[in-house]
Formats: sequence, C-alpha cells, structure tokens
Amino acid sequence: MNYHQFSVPDFLADDYFLEWVLRPDVANDVFWLNWLQGHPDKKEEVAEARRLILLLRFPDRPIADERIAGMLQAIHAAADQAESRPAGNRRPPAPRQRVAAYFWRQLTYVGAVALVLCGLFAAHFLYRGAGTPSRLEALARQAILPEHAAETQLLLTGARTVVLSPKVSSLSYQGNGRIRIASQEAVEAENPGGFNVLVVPPGKRSVLALDDGTKVWVNSGSRLVYPVSFTGNERRVYLDGEAYFEVQHNAQKPFLVETQQMDVQVLGTSFNVTAYPGEQTSSAVLVNGSIGLIANKTTLFGKISRQLTPNQQAVYHQREQQLQVREVQVEDYISWKEGYLLAREMPLRTILARLERYYNRRITLRDVRQEQQTFTGKLDLKQDITEVMDLLATTTELDYLLSERSTAPEHPLE
Repeated sequence: MNYHQFSVPDFLADDYFLEWVLRPDVANDVFWLNWLQGHPDKKEEVAEARRLILLLRFPDRPIADERIAGMLQAIHAAADQAESRPAGNRRPPAPRQRVAAYFWRQLTYVGAVALVLCGLFAAHFLYRGAGTPSRLEALARQAILPEHAAETQLLLTGARTVVLSPKVSSLSYQGNGRIRIASQEAVEAENPGGFNVLVVPPGKRSVLALDDGTKVWVNSGSRLVYPVSFTGNERRVYLDGEAYFEVQHNAQKPFLVETQQMDVQVLGTSFNVTAYPGEQTSSAVLVNGSIGLIANKTTLFGKISRQLTPNQQAVYHQREQQLQVREVQVEDYISWKEGYLLAREMPLRTILARLERYYNRRITLRDVRQEQQTFTGKLDLKQDITEVMDLLATTTELDYLLSERSTAPEHPLE
C-alpha cells in the first residue's frame, strides 16, 4: 500500500488505519509508528485523520468486532456517497474552478465521514457512559489498597469478598463461574461475565489459574483484575504490582497485560511484569517465547514499541520516557514466585528496595555508603523481615533501622 501518497480522506477510508485507531495492538502499533518515523511529513495528516475518528473516544474497553465492522461499512458508504457525482456533458471546469471543486470534494468527504463517526460514537457514548481511561484500571482503583489489607482478598462481581488466609494462597477457575480455593473450597463467581479482583497484601503471595488455563503468580503488594471467563477476541487483564505469567497458547486470542505505564501482549509464553503504582519504572522480563511491549502509551507519536526475546528485560523510565532493553539472568527476577530472593553480586540498594516493597517496611541505613556493597545468595521470603535482615547484616555488617513504610520506598528501584 502506497501510504505515502495518502491524504486525510484516504486514511479515513483505509481498513488497516481504522483498525489501528479503533483497536490498536502491538502489531499495528509497530507498523504505523515505524512508518511514521520514515514519513515525518505525514504526521499532521495522520493526526488529523485520527482526530476525526476519535471525535468521541471510549477507552472503556475494546470495541467489539461487529461494531468495528459497522463503523467501517458506514464510513465507506459515506465516502462513496461523497465521491459520487452526477453524469453530464458539461464543459470541463476552468483551472480555478477545478481547484475549488477539489477542496469542496475533500471537505464534503471529511464532513460525511465525520458525521457518520460522530453518530456512531455518540450512540456508543450514550450507551456506555463517559467511561474512564481504562475499565480494568478503574476496577483496580476501586479495590482496597494491598497495604491496607491484612489478608489476601478475592473481590467478586457481586460485591462479595472472599478472604484467603494462607501466606501463599491458591485458587483455580473451573468454568461455569466456579472457583476452587486451595483445592478444597468451591465458590460461585456470581457473574460469569464479570470481573474479579485479587488483592495480595505485603508479605503474602498467590497462585491463580485462569479460565483459559493461564497460570499467574501474584507477588506481594499487588492487585490483579481479570474476567471470570475470557470472551471476545482477546484475553485482557490489568496489573498493579508484580506477577509472573505462564500464558496458555491461543493464536486466535492474544493475551494482554495492561499496566498504568505499559502494555504487554503475547500469544503463549512465560514472563514477569513489575508495575507498582507510584514507582517511576515498570519492567518486563521474558523467560521463553516472545512478547511485544507498548510504553508511553498515552501519546500518539511518543509511543515506544519493542519485541523481546528470551532472557531480555525491558525497563520503562516514566520520567525520561525511555525504554531500555538488556540481557539478564531471568532467575534473579522470577525467584520470588518460589518464595525466595536470588541475588548474584546484587547491590544492597536493589535488595533493600525489593525487601521494602515485599514486606511494606522502611529500611534505613545508618551509613548510606553501605548501599553500594553487593550480596550473593538466597534470602527466604517466607521468613520474617527481621530474620532476613539479620542474615544480611551477618554477611555485610549492615547497620540498619526498621520502621513503618510511607507511600514511597526509602530505596527506590533504579
């Protein structure tokens, strides 16, 4: 397709462009962002075409396939109607008339498409309501903060809360809205078409088997929002905190992890995502398979898309709006799901930051120069924080104080 020859009306009539605007994913994001980098002269026309399509925007949730098809059909019908002209034997217009006629056709075309889009989106707006930046994110925000919860909580769609007392809880979705907890108790999800929220407080973890067979390990201080049953053309969840995913492969239904700062899309693979609210960095580590990342996702031309290969880590720095990719030892980043922190010549600054976040405690060193020391070994996260810190102090001669943690960690992760 010769997109470099397109004008605004051409973009409005192009199916692939419309799908990118109405239902973006990693594949079309990578294509269009790369194309725009190679054709900077087209940015204004692309931005104008997007503006017309997004006259009323509904980020509530992805638009259904049938609604997309209806929009495309209406847009093309409007375009055909605007382009049609009655036949006749009139003299060809003068050059000035031809120029005026050209601009009139362009305005008519864009106006017709805008009216169709306005009507469609207005109907969608009135039906759905104003919405929020993300429906799943809104559900997470409505749930209790992990640091305010004494026990792991499963929030069901019917305003019912199930308390999970074990330090490492487990639950599995059996289909038909039934949830098995710790291989014994079974509860009803109450609304098989709704969403559940899993809240894991500091010092605890949870293992979750989703409806599609995907397995998720949810770390301390995290919230995960997910549907009781995956329907539609994708499997989408929202994460505040940290989780390790083993995604069941389904080429027809990609799996998408949405976070506040970046999105991760896969078909079937194993990876870790860290995205705690209030922290300046979010990251993903790929164990096997392949994942696509979209960072700085709230902007059009500033979006950053990357593909990761196994043993790579991507770290998005919110303040600088930069995404860094590097090779890592993946075991160092996923050992938490087995209940320990594995360190290989790891700076104490990084270790203390992870312990502060896991136990929701503030660790203050009397001598800040000790932050630069390194530690190699295993720290048992099933132990109390005082036992873990005593082990560190024995091997590194740390002199520290423990206190209640505020919102921001004493040692923020780099």
